[in-house]
Amino acid sequence: MTQRHLALVLEPEPLWLKLVEQAVVRFGEAVGFSETLQRMLVGAALEACEELIRSSETAGVLEPFRFGLEFKGDAVTLELEYDGRVPMNPHQAEDYEVPDAGADLDEVDTASLWLHLIKRRMDRVYFRVNGARRALRLVKYSREEGLERRSWVMALRPRLR
Repeated sequence: MTQRHLALVLEPEPLWLKLVEQAVVRFGEAVGFSETLQRMLVGAALEACEELIRSSETAGVLEPFRFGLEFKGDAVTLELEYDGRVPMNPHQAEDYEVPDAGADLDEVDTASLWLHLIKRRMDRVYFRVNGARRALRLVKYSREEGLERRSWVMALRPRLR
């Protein structure tokens, strides 16, 4: 099974967003994701980083965050690990997975709208607690060219022993 990892430690400042975008594109190319899937990853990564930067500034927390990319099996995982004082999780649950929003974003709370915009691009979006740090994990499963918007469950293939 092919595995690839990339991690960046960044200060929560907008000047690093271009570096995040380039890292995601190059990583997508390295693991063989189509251009459409790469654009989805970039959009989700930038949305998450922008919200982290905004939330860090609002909370007055300027601690660096870790932006990680991992390819394992047929999925790319983007992870933002940040200081626990930054209020990113609008539900304040220790472990929380964002549900599918469906087609109707009108009933979504505006404080968590950014999460549902990410969820439209990614297959799984969830928060985790790592001691004094928090993590936002975004997972995208690979799909065949032309089927990028198909439900991720339909792309799973059983592994034969």
